[in-house]
Amino acid sequence: MSVHDPSGDHVNDRTQHPDRAERLAQHRVMLHARDADAIEMTVHTLVDRTPLELGEAVDVTIDAQNRSKAVILETHLERAEFYREQLAFGGLRVTLEPAPV
Repeated sequence: MSVHDPSGDHVNDRTQHPDRAERLAQHRVMLHARDADAIEMTVHTLVDRTPLELGEAVDVTIDAQNRSKAVILETHLERAEFYREQLAFGGLRVTLEPAPV
C-alpha cells in the first residue's frame, strides 16, 4: 500500500509505519513438548482455544512430542500473542517465532 506524500511522491506505507508492518508480519505459534501424560489435556486445550479441529490438534501435539516443538498456527503478531496468552492460561508452554518469508 502506498501513501501520498505532500511532495507529490508516493511512499511505501511499510516504510512510513514499520511498527505496523512488523505487527502484520506472520508469526508462528509454537507448542513445546510436555509429559506424555498430558497429551489428552494438550489436545483438549488446543481444540478449545484455537481454530484447530480435533485431528489437527492431535497431529500438532504428537509432532511436539516427537520433535520437542511444533507449529500450532501462523498469524499476525497481535493474534499470535493472544493465542500464546490463551494457551499459557490453559497450562501449555507456547512461544512465538517469526514465520519465514
